[in-house]
Amino acid sequence: MYQSGNACVNRHLEAYLLKGRVPARDASCAPRREPEPQTAERAARPAEAL
Repeated sequence: MYQSGNACVNRHLEAYLLKGRVPARDASCAPRREPEPQTAERAARPAEAL
């Protein structure tokens, strides 16, 4: 989870690990963007061709 690309999550985790500071009870972070669905054409290609 750490260094997951979500700066908000990383800030809360670093504050806890480095300073022992627990986030507020109502703390929340926006979710990461949903991945794009894979097309059948792309799924059929070998991994090295991507």
